[in-house]
Amino acid sequence: MKSLRINSTFVSGLLVSAMAIGIAASTQPASAQQILADKANIPFAFQVGSRTLPAGTYVIQATANNLLSLRDPSQKVGDFVLVHNTYTTKTSPLTAIVFDRRGDKYFLRRISIAYRQDGLECTKSREEKQLELASSSAPQDTVTLALNAAPQR
Repeated sequence: MKSLRINSTFVSGLLVSAMAIGIAASTQPASAQQILADKANIPFAFQVGSRTLPAGTYVIQATANNLLSLRDPSQKVGDFVLVHNTYTTKTSPLTAIVFDRRGDKYFLRRISIAYRQDGLECTKSREEKQLELASSSAPQDTVTLALNAAPQR
């Protein structure tokens, strides 16, 4: 009986250790942030997720956890938005932020990074999906703004 209990404890310990190593190896450090733009001048109010942010200057950072942080330099206004990676066959010499316009509302769509085929795309908000269903058409307009990209380190 005692031998069986020791084996069971040993196997459980090995499993826990293996799981801990796997989790540690698969996660990225939380401090890994990339500044995509240190001064993004957005001349109109826009929607990020379920929140509307006012026109203004924003610092845009991508975190390792598929989050995009948009904050004004004073840290008073801002939000996080869940993003996913997107790829394109064309590259641009500019880092740019793209908005979809539906009526008088602008929705953050994606950020393309200079000279790279990958970028970040936002999931459509509930309101944008409802407007899309109501009009049953593509966005009325797409607005692309070049960003003052932060120097890459």
